[in-house]
Amino acid sequence: MAKRKLIERYVLKTILPYGLAALILVTAILFVQQTGRYFETVFHGVMPAGFIYGLSLALLPTVLVFTIPMAVLCGTIIGLGRMSSDSELVAMSAAGVSTWRTLWPALAVGVLATLATSYLNLQEVPRSQRQLRSVALRSALYKLDSPVEPRTFTTDFPGKVIYVRDGNKTSGEWGRVFIQTQEADQSTNLITARAGRIDSSADQSELVLQDAMKTTVPAPNAKDQSYVVERLDLLRVAFNTGRKSILDKLQRPEPNADEMNVRDLRAYVAQSTGVEHREASMVLNKRLSLSLTPFVFSLFGSALALRMRRGGRGFGVLVSLAIMLLYYLLTIAGDQAGRAGTVPPVIGAWFSTALILTIGILILVFRQREIRLWSRPKSTAPVSIEEVNEEKIFPTRHFSPRLWIASFPTLLDLGIVRTMVLSFIVGFVALVLIFDVFTTFELWRFISSNGAGVKLVAEYLFYLLPLVSVELFPGSVLVAALMTYALIARRREAVAWWASGQSVYRLMLPGIIFAIAVATGAWFIQERVMPRANIIQDSLRARIRGNIAQLAAGTERRWLVSTDGSRIYSYDFDDARQLLLKPTIYEFDSEQIQLKRVSKGEEGKWLLSKEFE
Repeated sequence: MAKRKLIERYVLKTILPYGLAALILVTAILFVQQTGRYFETVFHGVMPAGFIYGLSLALLPTVLVFTIPMAVLCGTIIGLGRMSSDSELVAMSAAGVSTWRTLWPALAVGVLATLATSYLNLQEVPRSQRQLRSVALRSALYKLDSPVEPRTFTTDFPGKVIYVRDGNKTSGEWGRVFIQTQEADQSTNLITARAGRIDSSADQSELVLQDAMKTTVPAPNAKDQSYVVERLDLLRVAFNTGRKSILDKLQRPEPNADEMNVRDLRAYVAQSTGVEHREASMVLNKRLSLSLTPFVFSLFGSALALRMRRGGRGFGVLVSLAIMLLYYLLTIAGDQAGRAGTVPPVIGAWFSTALILTIGILILVFRQREIRLWSRPKSTAPVSIEEVNEEKIFPTRHFSPRLWIASFPTLLDLGIVRTMVLSFIVGFVALVLIFDVFTTFELWRFISSNGAGVKLVAEYLFYLLPLVSVELFPGSVLVAALMTYALIARRREAVAWWASGQSVYRLMLPGIIFAIAVATGAWFIQERVMPRANIIQDSLRARIRGNIAQLAAGTERRWLVSTDGSRIYSYDFDDARQLLLKPTIYEFDSEQIQLKRVSKGEEGKWLLSKEFE
């Protein structure tokens, strides 16, 4: 019985390593990206570890429902494609092994992955969405209890900028407080205090300041340009924190189809009407469709790989990415059509899955036609008898001189670098495509509901590329190094290196130099390109999500404290001219408590001597 299942076990051993490697690599990259983005969006300042762990666990199912189908697709195409390129499938067919015996192990992997994805889609993803909302609301409440971080400018309250030099978050006590408030009539209130705290109620909060000084600066166009200075033993400043609305959302959440399990969602579809019915029906059918994706990918990938007669692992990766990209683009298109009412929700949600499944079945039906991809015919030039005899009489001698670092780079070094460059490009392009597809699929609901055009999404992905590059360069170098040195070991080239007197460190030298070059490029992108690109892509992302876009680079107000803490600078920055616009300098007394002088200007710049002009 064990011998009868030898073929099936061999196919499984061929598919599983590639699938597991793709699952671990892609899940790690996307999980880190999603975690970092949510941390920046949800958390401001220091948060308890429980919030961070809760957010991380809530994000994992949403990543796995995307990476598991892709891992199945990569495993089947790369594994069976490797068997096809090594002519193993031809040998198995010649030995009488049917296509079904080769196919069903891959389908079994797809069925197991489908069961896992179905559980995640139907149970864990709705639960994770509820947990994400709960963590976001609880972190907002925690922030309201202690909204100000010492030595950090707090701009969370509309029209207010708060800076606290000393503070104890446990007791909620502040020391040496500075507050700038912009009023509706364009006048400015500057408040300094020796100590302070925040008193919170259900909806209102008060800043309670001791030994305070309040300076009122009139609006620029006001007739009366006189300053008003008040000294107060106790000053209370009331403001609305929105605590009551947050508590209401936490205790009585609104019905949301994305947070419902299958049973609740089916009941909601049955009792809802109009737009709510269409939205809920789309969510339900999309979950069911995405749950079946691993099996569809295993069938399609196996059918395609069984027909290919040429193509390496790198080509298999690119084919997998192309199929995945096509599938998710069709999914987004069908979702938009279903939400707009152009097609019924069932057709919009199942269109991409049904299309890929149909194509896979057709490839299997017409299996007599082979698909030759990336094939290169082998040409053999005729050899004359005289050349053969001359070869025998005067055999060619090959010399292998010792190669030292002084002779770098040699032909072998160039070969390693060339292989690493090609592997790096393939890995980087693959990871970028995965990243972009996942990001687009994450924003599909906002793209559909807000009518974001293809140009806006493409522009957002373009300005996202610097951030993506810096995040993916390490993983791409890792993939390139593994592929290159694994190929060297498989071809026994390492044995030739060591036989010629080279050490393993000499073999590592080309890879280390290549990694240093990539690190230099990452540093240049991070320091020169990424800051402005991040501001633009954040603004574009806000437009896609339907939020008010933030101001572009060079127009937001910036705050800075001098090294000795005696001055606070406020200014806009013009990136094009490298100038400070409308700078304001707030100077304090020796105790850094009371405001001593305010200086304003139209333009300014920093001097090399760390002075301000």
